[in-house]
Amino acid sequence: MNPNEVFNSFCLRVPLFSITKYKEFIKKGTLSDADFIKIIEIPFFKEAIFLASPILLEQIEKWENGLLKDPVKKEKLKVTILKYYTRMSSRCTPFGLFASCSLGSFNSYTDIQLETINNYKRVTQFDNTFLSKLSLRILLEEEVKNSAIFFPNTTLYEIDNHYRYIEYSIKKNNREYSLEGVHSSPVIDKIITTAKQGRTITQLAQEIVDNEVNFEEAKEFILILIENQILVSEYEISSTGENYFLKLLRNTTEKNPSFSLNNQLQAVKSELDSLDHSFENTIDNYKKVISKTEQLVPDLDLNYLFQTDTFSATQTNNLDYKLKYSLLRAIKFFTRISFYTPNHRLEGFKREFLKRYETQQLPLSLVLDSETGIGYGSKQDNHTPYLDHILVKRKATHIGNVEWTAFDDVMQQKLYEATKENSFCIELKEEDVNHLPENWNHLATTFYSLIEIYKKENSHTIFMKGAGGSSGINLLSRFAHGDPEIYDHIKNIVTTEEQIHSDKIIAEIVHLPESRTGNILKRPNVRSYEIPYLASAGVKKEFEIPIEDILISIKNNRIVLRSKKHQKEIIPKLSNAHNYTQNSLAIYQFLCELQLQNKRSNIGFSWNSIFLKLPFLPRVVFKNIIFSKAKWNIKVHDFTKIMESNNIVEAIKNWQQKLALPDYVELVDGDNRLLIYLQNKTALTMLYQTVKKRTHFLLEEFLFSDDEIVQRNEESFCNQFVISYHKKMYDTQN
Repeated sequence: MNPNEVFNSFCLRVPLFSITKYKEFIKKGTLSDADFIKIIEIPFFKEAIFLASPILLEQIEKWENGLLKDPVKKEKLKVTILKYYTRMSSRCTPFGLFASCSLGSFNSYTDIQLETINNYKRVTQFDNTFLSKLSLRILLEEEVKNSAIFFPNTTLYEIDNHYRYIEYSIKKNNREYSLEGVHSSPVIDKIITTAKQGRTITQLAQEIVDNEVNFEEAKEFILILIENQILVSEYEISSTGENYFLKLLRNTTEKNPSFSLNNQLQAVKSELDSLDHSFENTIDNYKKVISKTEQLVPDLDLNYLFQTDTFSATQTNNLDYKLKYSLLRAIKFFTRISFYTPNHRLEGFKREFLKRYETQQLPLSLVLDSETGIGYGSKQDNHTPYLDHILVKRKATHIGNVEWTAFDDVMQQKLYEATKENSFCIELKEEDVNHLPENWNHLATTFYSLIEIYKKENSHTIFMKGAGGSSGINLLSRFAHGDPEIYDHIKNIVTTEEQIHSDKIIAEIVHLPESRTGNILKRPNVRSYEIPYLASAGVKKEFEIPIEDILISIKNNRIVLRSKKHQKEIIPKLSNAHNYTQNSLAIYQFLCELQLQNKRSNIGFSWNSIFLKLPFLPRVVFKNIIFSKAKWNIKVHDFTKIMESNNIVEAIKNWQQKLALPDYVELVDGDNRLLIYLQNKTALTMLYQTVKKRTHFLLEEFLFSDDEIVQRNEESFCNQFVISYHKKMYDTQN
């Protein structure tokens, strides 16, 4: 019996332009300059390009005006234009104006009708890179600095008569971290204790004024602590809660009504807001905002100024209830073919903890200190009293072992049969995996899957390669600020998690690893509690769980975090899709990995890496669900010969026939995809320009037709759906 249910709401993601119009456009032998002019003149295209790459738009306008003379640059530019148009017609991942999202629900029928683009909603904010510079600029003003509230650095902890904390600096728009230290003393202790309640510079200075220290000396000392980031201001960039720019504007207006920059900030806000009054804007509208922002931050980088999210409007947005049963059937199948692999870092940490501390319950910061504690994973904190880079890049040693499972035996036999029969498709059946046990014990309380749905005559086919995540809201939270319906759906998922874990505190991990990364990390407050780490929390102080409040122990082979203040177990959660394994601070990575302690990060179908080296892998289906699309592993050397042949059209035709390649395929680069129409020379050039410096590339079949379930005025759109699942309430085991 399946212990999971599907939430009744889902998130639909669609490209800005239809696949119908794209196929009409691309279906010719080659594209002329006039065809590219048609692309450029499509409504919203230039604006979308400007938001993605202002420099590219400059090049396009040069070409339009006859100022781009170099023929090589012209050809490269045309390929780039086609790439962007292809992306805006075939990829559903929301980004700027390229693709949008909206909330739908399961119903008695499937019907999704989009409104016209002019009815879409857009939300434009400032890029976090600009906001970081603006916050530093504002805090340089004496009146702002003197009225600002300061708190201890959220990474600060006391150990062996001194404090340690993480300090960051910004170099080339990237954060670089160092571990810093300062000896504890009665004065330092008093300042840090007082600052926990939030105090101004004057208030903190007055705390240490005595017969030996006058106010000016005390203030100078406080300023040194601020400069060294032992104390941080309320103006620190936040990734949760209220829009940061609005928060900054409100603070400066309320605390310093006569502040000289208030009028400028308000004027910038007005111009920014005006961009969202209608869906389409001229570039001059953006230039008005740019002009005013340059007065605040002179070293402005236009590539890092605007961040826009798009929300589609729909007349109807329904999926048939019956699709739920197909999804749950797939989940059940996945539990048989996906095997739990323990997190080696967490397992190693548990062994070290038990060896050294046994059954003790200790402060988290002490245990994760790599000098006096046991650290975490490969992060070696090179402790010195002052600047010392925490992250050291290490060369990974590749071991050529390949894990082979019982399901790989099944797929090997299926692949052998398909190859012998020259079959394009492998069909999986329940009896193929009945000998493998279902395993429901290693799924998160809520999780999600990303699916595509294709219309096939009177039925639907689903593409679903897996499911997982630490929460059903991982792909949704960054869009909650722009759509009340998406926000309500997220709150419903969070409430379900809280009901299942009613005896524990589920706390949001709040951290800003990079200024730019903040664009995808920004989200409203969706959980009652937050754990801030080198970032500002979005909840009130009484709902913050500082690192120093967290105790850690091992019970029943589980790492258990506990709040001293609340006397409850803490379950840390990161409600976004940030890849926290890349260049992360040890405590942040530890908290994030703890989300999936004794859990599988995902379940689903994947070919064993041995098979991935084969020239062709057939489509894999189970009932009405496609687990894996047909794949072709192409040698660049072979493709180069085709592109250099005297008759490319004939060469491509023979190549397609030999490999059974359909006309429409996608170039796959991890999560990135590029649609290629193999009958179009310009599209082939686009493919070649992208892969020519590689040795191999991967093509996958493209399955969207001209008649799909997402429609507008008889035009079809590609689709993706974010489906969320939850444990049934009677199954509350962590």
